[in-house]
Amino acid sequence: MSTQAFAPRFTRCLSLTTQVIASGEFVRIHGMILSGAGTFNFLNTAGTALFNITLAAGGASAISSSIAWLADAGLKVTVPSGGECIIYHSNTGT
Repeated sequence: MSTQAFAPRFTRCLSLTTQVIASGEFVRIHGMILSGAGTFNFLNTAGTALFNITLAAGGASAISSSIAWLADAGLKVTVPSGGECIIYHSNTGT
């Protein structure tokens, strides 16, 4: 069973939005699902880039990750046009 099944929360991020997952706090990411084409930007809440994931048009239209990791200064995700993602997470203490 994936770690996503054990995440107490999830946040859906829609096309052309920047969604705050957790603001300025420790957040554990249990997994994510990304769909669409373009670059998904993952930043801390101060705006510092953590990493980017790019899905090419005509290539894989979705990816799923169940790799757990920690973001120690919050997390926000910028979603490209036509993209969507779901982040499975727990905040401090959960």
